[in-house]
Amino acid sequence: SFILTQLGWTKDNVDGFLKKVDDNHVQISWTANVSPTYVLSLLSAPVSSIIDEKTAMANAKNGDFGNAWLATHSAGSGPYQIRKVVMHQVVLLSANPTSPAGAPKMKNILIKNVPEPAARRLLLEQGDADIARNLGADQIAALNGKTGVKTEAIPMASLYYIQFNIGANETMKNPAFWEAARYLWDYKGIANELLKGQFDVHQSFLPKGFLGAINDTPYSYDPEKAKAILKKAGLSNVTFKLSTSNQPPYLDIAQALQGSFAKAGVKVEVVPGLSSEVSTNVKAHKYEATLNAWGSDYFDPNTNAASFAYNPEDGSKTIAYRSDWHIPELNKQVIAATAESDPKKRVALYEAMQREVMKNSPYVIGMQAKNLIALRDNLKGYVQGINPDMVYYSQVTK
Repeated sequence: SFILTQLGWTKDNVDGFLKKVDDNHVQISWTANVSPTYVLSLLSAPVSSIIDEKTAMANAKNGDFGNAWLATHSAGSGPYQIRKVVMHQVVLLSANPTSPAGAPKMKNILIKNVPEPAARRLLLEQGDADIARNLGADQIAALNGKTGVKTEAIPMASLYYIQFNIGANETMKNPAFWEAARYLWDYKGIANELLKGQFDVHQSFLPKGFLGAINDTPYSYDPEKAKAILKKAGLSNVTFKLSTSNQPPYLDIAQALQGSFAKAGVKVEVVPGLSSEVSTNVKAHKYEATLNAWGSDYFDPNTNAASFAYNPEDGSKTIAYRSDWHIPELNKQVIAATAESDPKKRVALYEAMQREVMKNSPYVIGMQAKNLIALRDNLKGYVQGINPDMVYYSQVTK
């Protein structure tokens, strides 16, 4: 709900900001100094989905407003409604004939949880499934050229990066070390060879596909240049601990970085752990460096700007906070961008912020993930966007 509290709404005052105009219109207002464009972005997030109050409250338990019931039932007006859920196994959706946009073209959508990528590929290849998502590079390679199948690599709003804890020691706080580190990520080698095209090289904090995202890639793997930067700064025998999840692809990437940093004489000790433990330590500043991934919460550039370029004094545990990076001027820029109503000016603000963070910050942003999917070639109208909630079946035919 923090997405909506950014408007100044709370559970106690929200009723005063929503007013019925007539049977087809609602007037929405807010106290925060943010533009209508930004508000519309927030209202497109799943947390803003409209449901029927009477239906939800009829199924409320222990004051949850029907939240538990809604996990497996529908009370909205979208093109599909939940018909059946078997947890961890299957979700069956049925067409909603009363949807404002009209009934969808397919009567039913069956979504099955098939844990093994190889099994998903086989189901698609045999024609027992129409779509297989989250495939690996090996499955895509096996499907390429197969009759009746087409493959796609869709950018995801998921960035992989290293961040340094400025408060850990003098090396971690040195901007020269940050700059050298940018030349020690083997961008193309990791994305194309190690991970076989499951990632694109990407070096800015806004994912490709977001408003204002820049696709500049000014840094490349250059150990000799990194050595020169470190030598000029008087940094020798550099060593640091890199905390990361013990799951792929994190551990694979971390081990590759261990090798690429070593070419410049920088010793990296990889410290794998459970994702929850790594996250807890990072939030508590109990780390030197970490390799992590960041996914966007809603489809607006502020979602990432307010993490990578914002560290207010209110204790918000943004990525900048976790790096102990204090940036009052960037804070002002982030706030100004949410208030800017002119789209071109707003884009310019985010472009400037990205270039500033890319050039001088305790982060090395290296890659953007892709979702590898395959479809039967007789399937038409399927749409999948950059965020996990942007999956649309309403125009699908086969």
